[in-house]
Amino acid sequence: MRNRARLAAVPMAILTALAILVSWGNPQAVAEIQSLGTQDGDRNSCDRLDPSLTDATLVSAIASFHTNDDDKDHDTTLSISVEKDGKLIASVSGVSGEFKDHTDNGPFGLTVHGTTKKSELSGAVTKLTITTVGNDTWRFNYDLDLAFSDGTHIKKEWTGQVLDQDSRSLEFKVQ
Repeated sequence: MRNRARLAAVPMAILTALAILVSWGNPQAVAEIQSLGTQDGDRNSCDRLDPSLTDATLVSAIASFHTNDDDKDHDTTLSISVEKDGKLIASVSGVSGEFKDHTDNGPFGLTVHGTTKKSELSGAVTKLTITTVGNDTWRFNYDLDLAFSDGTHIKKEWTGQVLDQDSRSLEFKVQ
């Protein structure tokens, strides 16, 4: 009981940080730490954690492709990005090599730039851009897997896509 009384006096910011750290290893931790802020049936500022503080962050982005009936030439390079409002969230460029007909290609890990919360991805897009040497038409399906610090994923698939020397870029909504 004495420890409970001491914790009730701990500032909300410290309890929130503790809840976040402990909850990564134990999902029940947030509820337990929140209960520490309850004294004699009264609730103080610990009864709810600020969702913006517990929102999961992007930890990885993985792109994969299935080439359909028209390959990507060996000298055509591919750039993949996830962006929002001009801010680069994750990217990889210079992906080269032939993607033969009817093959799976990847996974390709994108470099995650900075810290992006899951809730901040609303309105984000993924862009694919090729640079060809001469003529090249590539027909493919695109899979994107975004993984977050809480173990959740956003998985998207776009099928029947085409890039070529005249239409070098495609853009898709992530969320």
